[in-house]
Amino acid sequence: MSYWPLGILLISVAFILVSIIKLKLHPFLALTFAAILTGLLTGDLPGMTLENVGLFKDRVEL
Repeated sequence: MSYWPLGILLISVAFILVSIIKLKLHPFLALTFAAILTGLLTGDLPGMTLENVGLFKDRVEL
């Protein structure tokens, strides 16, 4: 079992608290920057497989 998602959560919460309390950053900006940080830490989504390419195409095509 990987604990990396829990680590990302803890890093994000710590970033929010430090940026609001110590840096006196507006909470909205702290949350926005934490969301960007979380997105960068999580990385890319898994690649498309042959199984789910067809499902994706069916749902996205107009």
